[in-house]
Amino acid sequence: MAGSVLLAPRSPHNTPVRHSHSHSHARTAQNMQRRPWWYPAGRLVCCCCYGSASRATSELHPSSDNLLAPDGEPAAGDPAEAQHWESFYSQHANRFFKHRYYLRKDWGELMPPAVRANPLAHIPPLEPDKAPPPGENSKRVLELGSGVGNAAFPLVRANPNLVVTCVDCSRSALDVIESSPEYDPRRMQTLHRDASCDPICDEPATYDYVSMVYFLSALDEDGRKHAIAEAYRALKPDGGTVLFRDYAEGDMVQLRMAAKNERRAGGATVDNKADSTAGLAVDASGKFFRRGDNTLSYFFGCDELAAAMEAGGFRTAHLEVHERENVNRKHGTVMKRKFVQGRFVK
Repeated sequence: MAGSVLLAPRSPHNTPVRHSHSHSHARTAQNMQRRPWWYPAGRLVCCCCYGSASRATSELHPSSDNLLAPDGEPAAGDPAEAQHWESFYSQHANRFFKHRYYLRKDWGELMPPAVRANPLAHIPPLEPDKAPPPGENSKRVLELGSGVGNAAFPLVRANPNLVVTCVDCSRSALDVIESSPEYDPRRMQTLHRDASCDPICDEPATYDYVSMVYFLSALDEDGRKHAIAEAYRALKPDGGTVLFRDYAEGDMVQLRMAAKNERRAGGATVDNKADSTAGLAVDASGKFFRRGDNTLSYFFGCDELAAAMEAGGFRTAHLEVHERENVNRKHGTVMKRKFVQGRFVK
């Protein structure tokens, strides 16, 4: 309950760390008892308590706020970029993006036979108290840039033997996942780290899949290289696979932002404040922009994406561009969207 006192961990001054979140500690304790078979004893904690408490006592409870790179140097990266996503999810929570049910069809290897045969069939929300634990042969997925679980929840609903670790730089996004009535820590874990610069996987070569859904496009070039390297390190050898979906070069959003930059370069005025800040070009490529909420968007060509993944050690197993038209009947406009989707194998 809000305002309740968490007796452990304590600060260096031996004073209890107060819990500021609204979810029930009774529910957290119940979740902690449902420890997944693969999760080491003693490591499963209330993630939101851990995130706030560890900042006060990082020497006792190291968190992503005090991570070192593999060579022992402080993790590099721009904290401001992560803060933009924290601001985004603090404002929007789970009200912005829709659940990505289409991934059940696109990523059939994660689904049981019945779902592969009918991927569009309705599957009811999870009821953790009634669900059995995942089996020892469950598939492990590391999702980078999970947000509030718009990809993870639809997938976990559809496969009782899927275990997903949700990684995000936004603590608020992970709080949304943990507070969901569908959240079952036997089948979902959260990890508050910035995949553009932090070490991600504490146990290398243990994941069957790494998923990247509209994630890599939100990073700069150095961040992309780091995330690809961490994905490679996390995956099992000889078949571990990255499942990828992101914005493609030629998408209407890219064309719209490029046109805005051309108008600015020509000295044209803009209509409103939002238009004046949205779609600012980050570089001269014409494919990398900063949105109005300050988050980044890159639009991938297939060749450059394959080259980046292969430079990170992967083999390109499948790569294609999906095109879709969205019709706005009210305004009589057609929006042509392009997405790149692929599989990259270790």
